[in-house]
Amino acid sequence: MGDDLLISGNPDLKVISTLATDFYRAQNADLPAVDLTINMEAEFNDIPLNWEYYKRSTSGASLFVSKYQQAYRTLMAEYHNSDQLPLFVFYSDSFPHIDTRTSDFAKKVIKEQGYIIRNFAYYKWNSEVSCTSIWQNRFINSMLKQISLNNTDPLNSKEVEYIKNKLRTFSEPINSTLKEKDDFEIKDFFPVVDDKTLSLYLRLKDERDVIFDNLPAGYKRLYSIAFDLAYRLYILRKTNKEDPKGIAIIDEIDLHLHPSLEQEVLARLKKTFPSIQFIVSTHSPMVLSNLKVKDTGNMIYKMHADENTPNALPNLYGVDYSAAVYDFMGTPYADNEVKEEIEAILRLSRRGKSELVEKRKEELKSMVSEEQYMDIISKINIQLAEDKY
Repeated sequence: MGDDLLISGNPDLKVISTLATDFYRAQNADLPAVDLTINMEAEFNDIPLNWEYYKRSTSGASLFVSKYQQAYRTLMAEYHNSDQLPLFVFYSDSFPHIDTRTSDFAKKVIKEQGYIIRNFAYYKWNSEVSCTSIWQNRFINSMLKQISLNNTDPLNSKEVEYIKNKLRTFSEPINSTLKEKDDFEIKDFFPVVDDKTLSLYLRLKDERDVIFDNLPAGYKRLYSIAFDLAYRLYILRKTNKEDPKGIAIIDEIDLHLHPSLEQEVLARLKKTFPSIQFIVSTHSPMVLSNLKVKDTGNMIYKMHADENTPNALPNLYGVDYSAAVYDFMGTPYADNEVKEEIEAILRLSRRGKSELVEKRKEELKSMVSEEQYMDIISKINIQLAEDKY
């Protein structure tokens, strides 16, 4: 790779290889696959990058550097040309509940004022642990310095205001109705030092003061993600006017969220971090039915455990909750009442009781979405037609 290493000067960054358990083994096979290969394509500043992640399953085998060397060199050449580095970060479904053990190098970086070494933005980027405590300490120290120097350090003030603005923007509801009801819209931040313990407080729009770590689970997770993204982007941004591009992967984006937050969590992320491509997983119909796909570049994929390729779903924006659950997420009709209505319609139709059939259909229509109703009636008609043969 030469001397041009992205990990230079940061002992916490290492090239991560695969584990023995990462290799595929067929159900009836005695041995795992002989090798592992992942072909990847990406773009950075409109420059295509193509590489292969390849490793054999034999003991002591290393990654084949030649498979990704050219893509890496292209990336670094563009970094030197544009003074930009992309963001990469992953948030597991356990984030932010598992706190990280802060390395000595990280502690030093947090305490030092001024610019943070740029590749520190990749610290624990793909780990299940949370770096929220690290960013909190850095943010609190920066605010304390800002107070002591009366905003005379422009670099320090720039950092504080950047983080504040990102969190304020993210906390602001998009739906006008929710704006009147949201109890956790952020107005400002302030630090509190008590018995040598540093605490980060939020001043909310309704003038309540809340410790960041005492937020309700859903808000704490979302604000921790926004906090983490903001600091990583700030570090990568350095002196550039625009935020860098990048990819953020979030597992189970809907965890602990109130339905009103599920509806606009993706919109808030895109409003606050427009340069980032978000790849998220969810089981929430609320999340799916509030994402615009048409003419946006957004995509929704559904994948089953026994499949190798995901299936693209149509635009679900505006689809009601029931349709999203039953028609697109594969949830079966759970109501025994629905089943009873279907059986009643079949039974009455066979007896020629057309007036009673229509009443039952009206009952059924009130219980399910329009799409479900049309689907059920179509299946009933098919079954009745088959009865005649």
